[in-house]
Amino acid sequence: PFNKIIYDGANYIFGDSGTGYIRGASNPTPFTAVNLGAENKNFAGFDVDSEGIYYVAIPGENTIKCFPTACDSRLDFKSLRSPMDVEVGFFEAETTESLFVSDSGNGRIVRYILSGPNTGITDEPLASGLSFPTGLVYYEKDPTQRFLFVADTFNHQIRRINLMADQTIPIIVGDGDNDACDNTAKY
Repeated sequence: PFNKIIYDGANYIFGDSGTGYIRGASNPTPFTAVNLGAENKNFAGFDVDSEGIYYVAIPGENTIKCFPTACDSRLDFKSLRSPMDVEVGFFEAETTESLFVSDSGNGRIVRYILSGPNTGITDEPLASGLSFPTGLVYYEKDPTQRFLFVADTFNHQIRRINLMADQTIPIIVGDGDNDACDNTAKY
C-alpha cells in the first residue's frame, strides 16, 4: 500500500504504486478498484470524487489523470510540475467539489473546480511559497469548517489551510528543523 487509504463506508481503497493498481478490501475479500495500466504504475497520490472518478497524480508526466473515464477537457493540468497528491473537497461555502493538487515542483497548492460552468483551474494558487508540498488531507468538521492539511516536506512542517476564510496557512507541526521537531501540535 502507498500514500493513502480511503474508507467509503463499505470498503478500504488504497494505492499500490509500482503495480499500476488502486486496490480495495472489503472484509474478507480484496479487489481491484481501478487498473491504471502499466504506463501509470509509478503514480503518487489519488482520490475519488462523489461520482466515482479517480484523480491520480502522475509526477513523472507532470499531470493528473482520471479513471475510469478521461478528465473533463476543461481541466488544464499543463502548468503542473511533479504533482505528488490530490484531494477532493469543498472550497469556502461552495457545494461543487474541487480538486486540490500538491504541485510539488512549483511549491504550491492549486485548486481545480470539478463541475459546472466554472470547471477548471482557479485564477491563483491556493498556497504558494511552500517547499515541495506532498501529502494532502481534506477535513470537514461541518459545512462551516473546512481545512486542507499539507505536508510542506522540505520545510519539515505540516500546515493547515482554512478553506472557509482567508486561506491562511499556519504551521501545525514542525519547526523547520530536519533534526529536531518539537512535536507539539498547534491547533
